[in-house]
Amino acid sequence: MDESDPGLEDMPTNVDFGPTANPVIGKYANRLEGKVTMVLLDADVAERFPNSEIVNEVLRSHLADSSQSTGG
Repeated sequence: MDESDPGLEDMPTNVDFGPTANPVIGKYANRLEGKVTMVLLDADVAERFPNSEIVNEVLRSHLADSSQSTGG
């Protein structure tokens, strides 16, 4: 998330991971619901695509090429 996220101020800045921490798993997961899809890239593919912006650019280009070739 970037710093412009409206919920960022609610997230703790100092997190205790010690034995008495009593963490809540997935406490902030609902903020990402419907916004993020995670995929696992194979190592050889990840080497060619170092960040999500490049992956999205290539996928959009592929989708545009595919829709033009199928007339859709």
